[in-house]
Amino acid sequence: MRIGFINSCAGFPVGIGSSAHAYQSVSGFVKYGHSVNAFRGDYPFALFRKYSPASLIKFVRDTDVLYIRIFNGISQDAYTLLKALRPSSLPVVWEINAPSYEQKTIKRWLTGASWKMLAKLVDASVCVSAELRAYAQEDLGLASSFVVPNGSDPGLFSPAYRDKRIFKGFGNDEFLVLWAGSSQYPWHGIDIILAVAEKMAGINKKIKFLLVTDSAFIRRMHIPGNVTIMPPVPYFSMPGYIASSDLCLCLYNKRAWTKIGFYMSPLKLFDYMSCARPVIATAAGQISRVIRDQENGFLTDNSPQDIIDKILFVYSDKAVASRIGDAARRDIVNFYNWDRCVRQTMMILGAAVHKDLEGLRSQPIFQRGG
Repeated sequence: MRIGFINSCAGFPVGIGSSAHAYQSVSGFVKYGHSVNAFRGDYPFALFRKYSPASLIKFVRDTDVLYIRIFNGISQDAYTLLKALRPSSLPVVWEINAPSYEQKTIKRWLTGASWKMLAKLVDASVCVSAELRAYAQEDLGLASSFVVPNGSDPGLFSPAYRDKRIFKGFGNDEFLVLWAGSSQYPWHGIDIILAVAEKMAGINKKIKFLLVTDSAFIRRMHIPGNVTIMPPVPYFSMPGYIASSDLCLCLYNKRAWTKIGFYMSPLKLFDYMSCARPVIATAAGQISRVIRDQENGFLTDNSPQDIIDKILFVYSDKAVASRIGDAARRDIVNFYNWDRCVRQTMMILGAAVHKDLEGLRSQPIFQRGG
């Protein structure tokens, strides 16, 4: 299958989040024998064939299916219009990671109107959560929408990389709580973490908090003395930091202005789990369907005291921490991994090419994990 890959997140160096998703998708397609055609991105030549804008017609002629990650701007979404050049033989599949109304007011309206118009040309959508599938079906009218949760790479994100010497300046007896993400987004729960750390400072001096994040925004806040801020870490180095921590946080503030509720499929959650770390995560959306409280992680209502209680519980019982971490990793190996994600996506792309999308609905792999 020749996949026309339209994704502005594609490229090196691979970071966390959307660029990791793009890299894992392209790598997986190639691993399974498909070719990838693209206009943008700077991956090695072996991963895809890159076309110039002047070779648009050749790109369309050389492509069996267009796979477009929407939300990166109307200019990228507009590649959907290429279907008009081959209306009966060039299926279009969208990858949806967020609703249009995540954006600011004017752009939100423009994007929403554009998506509803372009959706009439779309054959199917790949949605990272059940909430986004409902959005695709109800708001955009995309009946053939499928949930394909994100995942991790259990070979790369492995507890085998655990080595606490990676954290300079900490003692072996100190308990390290890690969070990784961008501090510029208010929904990432930085305020909750800092409140927890400040209270924890008066309870247990051995518990330290490591925030791997861009510092420009967070340094405007009050940073307790038991919090260390580390600069962002490259994707392929991140496993060592996660595996060498003792507990990880995956916290999100509620977002009242998203009418579908919490719709994300957090990559950090799956990478934490893959490294066999116990995780404390906000009970919201897909997270509450992935995490089984006290079995493969801990769910929280985001109250600082609840999070503190759970951190102290893990701190006091290493056997429980190990059991929960191992259960989390098994879930990654068995289902929440990039290989499964790629296989599901290829099934959807192939079904779009062969005009057999309806037949996918009964496949067991699409019955779990949304």
